[in-house]
Amino acid sequence: MIDSGTISLSRNPSFVGCLGSLNLLVDGKEISKLSGGETHKFDLDPGHHKVQIKPWGSAGSELIELNVAPGQSTKLECGLTQVYRCVWTSLLAIMLLNQFAIIFAGTASNTCIVAFSAVCSILLLTMSFLAYKRGGCFYLRIVPLGGL
Repeated sequence: MIDSGTISLSRNPSFVGCLGSLNLLVDGKEISKLSGGETHKFDLDPGHHKVQIKPWGSAGSELIELNVAPGQSTKLECGLTQVYRCVWTSLLAIMLLNQFAIIFAGTASNTCIVAFSAVCSILLLTMSFLAYKRGGCFYLRIVPLGGL
């Protein structure tokens, strides 16, 4: 007789955020850490559970509430939101463009280029930090049957 349900959680691989792990919380208790591209499976007692992912220092994802039945399998996936990936990709692009401009442009235009990229970088870093603290950077969702 099966006395528990199975949860399978997969983290989408992403270059942005690949160095950090995401903590999986079930009913407020950490039960696992996932790196990019990993899938963890674990058993849960039947009943109502609240599931969330939370990296260090962040508000984490929204809570997902699950009703686990004996023998039931539920697939979840998590990762960085598209907005958060775009912010960090934009920041990387600005930094690279700044370096190319300094190397290839004349010294007269370097000051303007550096000032512009510094302002853009500060704005993007501020947006990224605020999103991270609010928890808007990560998603956790149930995968429909037949998915993943």
